[in-house]
This record gives sequence, structure tokens and C-alpha cells, in this order.
Amino acid sequence: YKRQGQIAGELFTDDPNNLGYLRTVAIIRQNLADQQIELGMTDEATNNIAFAVDALAKLIKSPRPIPSDQPLLLLALNEHGEMLRRAGRLEESKDVLQQAYAQASEAIVGGTNDTRHSLARISLNLGQTLALLPDQGHNAKARIEEAIAIWEDLIKSYPAIAYYQRYLAAAQAAQAELLLISGQTDEAVVRLEQARKRLEPTVKLAPNMIAYRDVLVDVLTGSARAALATGRTDEAKERLSEAIDHMEQITKQTPQSVLAQAKLQKLVAELNAIEQ
Repeated sequence: YKRQGQIAGELFTDDPNNLGYLRTVAIIRQNLADQQIELGMTDEATNNIAFAVDALAKLIKSPRPIPSDQPLLLLALNEHGEMLRRAGRLEESKDVLQQAYAQASEAIVGGTNDTRHSLARISLNLGQTLALLPDQGHNAKARIEEAIAIWEDLIKSYPAIAYYQRYLAAAQAAQAELLLISGQTDEAVVRLEQARKRLEPTVKLAPNMIAYRDVLVDVLTGSARAALATGRTDEAKERLSEAIDHMEQITKQTPQSVLAQAKLQKLVAELNAIEQ
């Protein structure tokens, strides 16, 4: 991808009026950012995704946009916001995701199911960022609930589309985290159990589908924290041990992923803290 981006960039430099070259560079740098974030190259990834956002925004405003430019821009904005959150740049993350949310909300009028899915992804991501900011708990709750409502509606019409189930489970885990913070442990447990039941069949049938297993890790981690909050220490240890087992499977499949290794180390540290 890096070499392809260099070539396309050189072509665009030679012919700056060729929007096809700019589109190619944007897509390549967006893909490169996805790889770099897994390798822990946060600054490089953020720079590449920011370039993709700027390029795609320029293409949409050009005389010759194509239908895929808007969905690609929404995806890039969503990824940019998530990368900024990972880097601890929460206000910037909020600004980027609010921009994405506004655009997706406009695009959903007369849009497709893919547009609704994009809005739900952005709403969830925005809710997760807002949850980390002071005095934003209510807004975080609203955005996550909106994402859940969209995916629940999509699943009613298209129950066979597995990734809707995965994203809904991720949203339920995020919702449970907010419930735990507010002391609503019983409700959190219900959401986490719903999420677990959505994920486990797919993980068992398709163990190499890392994205589903990764969300299941988050669900099990949330279940452990809910158990610990109500004094069920043995159950908390069991859930964390399950999460660690799944995370070890992920690291075996993605040995170069710095993010996966860091997540595994955090889970091990959390279990050790309980056992001490």
C-alpha cells in the first residue's frame, strides 16, 4: 500500500486535475492507516487518515464526484475520530465525529441500509468518545441508544447479515459500560448477556473471524467488572480468564498487532489485581 500510495501521489503531482489519482491516493492512505494503527504507529496512521478525509471532502465538492465518495468520507471520518480517541485527543475526536454525525444524518434521508449502518457506527463511536468527556454522560447515552435502535431495526429486516449482530453487540457492551458507571449493574448484566448470546455462536462456528472474537472479549470484560461490582469475585475471575483465552487466540492470529498485545496485557493485569 505504501508503495502504491507513493506512485499514485507522484501521478497526482504530475496531473493535479486528475481526480481519479487523488481518489486512489485517498483510498490507499486510508488502508495504510488501518495497518499502521494495528502496528502502534498512531501518529503516522492519524496523518494518513486525515489526508484521506481532506482528499475525499475535496472530491465530493468537485464537479465530478462519484457515488462512493460520500460513504468513503463517512468511513474515514469515523476512523479518524476513533484514532484520535485512542491517542487521548478527546476534544478533537468529538469534533471530527460530530462532523461525521451531521453528514451521516443528512445522508440517511432517502439513503440505503448501508447509510443507516454508517450512521449507527458513527453514533456509537461518538457516544464512546463523549463517555470519556466530563458532563457528557447524557449525550453519550443518547448516541449509543440511537446506534442500538438502528441496528435492531436492520436486524429485524435482515437477520442473516452477521455484522449487524456484531455491531449491535458492541453497542450493547458500550451501553453496559455506561450503566455500570451509573451504578445500574443489573441492567448492565442484561445487556452484556444479550451481547454474549449474539456473538458466541459465530465465534464457535467461525473461530478465525477476529472482529467477532474481539467484541466478545469486550463483552466478557464488562461481565467481569459487573460481577466484581456486586462482590462475585470468582465469577469475575472466570469471565476475565475467558476473555484472556479469546485474546490469546487473537494475538496468535495477529502476532504483529501492537493493539492486540496491549489489550491482552491489560486483561492479564486486571485479573492479577483481583487475585492479589
